[in-house]
Amino acid sequence: MASALAALTFLPPLRLQVNNRKLIEGFYRGVGVPDPGAVMRVVDKLDKVPADVVAKMLADDAGLSGEQVRQCMALAEIRTSGTDFVERVRALDVSNELLDDGLAELEAVIAGCADLATDRFVVEADLRIARGLDYYTGTVFETRMAGYESIGSICSGGRYDSLATDGRVTYPGTGISLGISRMLVPLLTRGRLAGSRAVPSAVLVALPDDESRARCDEIAQALRARASRPRCRRTRRSTAGKFASRNAAASRMYGSRARRGSPTRSRTSEAARRWSPIRPVGCRRPTICARRS
Repeated sequence: MASALAALTFLPPLRLQVNNRKLIEGFYRGVGVPDPGAVMRVVDKLDKVPADVVAKMLADDAGLSGEQVRQCMALAEIRTSGTDFVERVRALDVSNELLDDGLAELEAVIAGCADLATDRFVVEADLRIARGLDYYTGTVFETRMAGYESIGSICSGGRYDSLATDGRVTYPGTGISLGISRMLVPLLTRGRLAGSRAVPSAVLVALPDDESRARCDEIAQALRARASRPRCRRTRRSTAGKFASRNAAASRMYGSRARRGSPTRSRTSEAARRWSPIRPVGCRRPTICARRS
């Protein structure tokens, strides 16, 4: 995912923030937190509310003492693009076996991603990243765009030790979610990106009846192979006939008047300007209409 995001050069600079649930859970257990899950859910709010509010929530909602709050907030402040976070966590003088496992795993991830770092893509250990959902068990991560931090993470996920089971064997896995709308809509709104056409589809394959579905799918696949962007839609016969008429009208104009160069303001010429024929067809067969971009 890091390689894929780095290849999207139209995006602003990205920051991939990585943490490990074993690390933070082991740390919380090491300082005597009674419910590490509750602390994770509170710490996960640090990007949304001020640090002093989070500290108060740790005391009031999670039941932590003043020293436990101080230790948990100190852990959440550690952020670095190198592996020196290990020494910084050790300096907090907390011991726990699960913490040791998490530190080793996160160190391996950060070291393994070192070659991916560029001036537009940064991978860092960020020990405030918790991902509030309980089913994460190892590496967790979030991704933010520079200048758009207020929208939150555009790509998140993590490791599950028990992703699936067949009753005898349990299978681990890693889940990744990329928010296409969250990533693109702010860029479009601010004018950083612009669409090349009003709608994503360039071709409409009209489905006149269910019996024609196989033929429509075949046409759509052929268009996709030519790098077109077809969309299939169920239509009534009258709608399919309207598309067919437009195709036929456009075909007649392109074949006669357009070649002779005679200007016209008729409805036929208007249809021809709006629709270019791929293949004139009757209303009882799949109808293809190519919308000019």
